[in-house]
Amino acid sequence: KIGIFEIRYYGLVYALGFLIAYLTLRRNKRKLKITENQIEGLIISIMVGLLIGARVFYFISSDFYTLLHAPWELIFIWQGGMAFFGGLVGVICAGLIYLKRHKLKPSFLQLADILILPVTFFLFLGRLANFINGELVGIPSDVAWCVVFPLYDNFCRHPYQLYAALSHLVLFVILLVVAGRS
Repeated sequence: KIGIFEIRYYGLVYALGFLIAYLTLRRNKRKLKITENQIEGLIISIMVGLLIGARVFYFISSDFYTLLHAPWELIFIWQGGMAFFGGLVGVICAGLIYLKRHKLKPSFLQLADILILPVTFFLFLGRLANFINGELVGIPSDVAWCVVFPLYDNFCRHPYQLYAALSHLVLFVILLVVAGRS
């Protein structure tokens, strides 16, 4: 925390993830036949799509009343509330719209093939950040590895975030092996 400005680990993962996605696209720009400016526009579009999709889906699935009565709260990202599936839909829509609008040569699937490794790795890091921030807590449990998230409540809970992080890491390793064989 610096004054009223607070940096959360999850936000750092988002920022670093977009930076790595940008650098990955730059490294592959000849293969994709896109320019530096097109890469920048695409990354900005994807960022906006992710934020809009993740926030809208969060409110639809968790706090629909606020979406109806105070829709301006969609922009209050510092209050938390990002839904993965909404972010995924937002990224896909934004990417497809950008490619079509600018009549770019690479297909969405070519972009996805190039970005899937860094995206999967940053999903892993994002779940670790959720654990550090005490977000997305699991159900109460009495297993030996349960964790108390004091900012949430005083129950010992399954560390869901670590389970999800492990599954994302396994997926990353599988994709890395497959990419190495192709």
